[in-house]
Amino acid sequence: MSNGSTDKETAMEKATVFKSNRSEAWDSWFDGQSATADFMSEREQPNEQEREAF
Repeated sequence: MSNGSTDKETAMEKATVFKSNRSEAWDSWFDGQSATADFMSEREQPNEQEREAF
């Protein structure tokens, strides 16, 4: 007899959880290597569109 939790148990087995100290995780990200000055220097960006205000 099913207890109705089979789907939830299966989903939980496949889930991955990462735990870390928030400030340390973001500090290491921003303290890491930066992009070089020529990164995406030739990016083709369309002109800003004029749109009707809300």
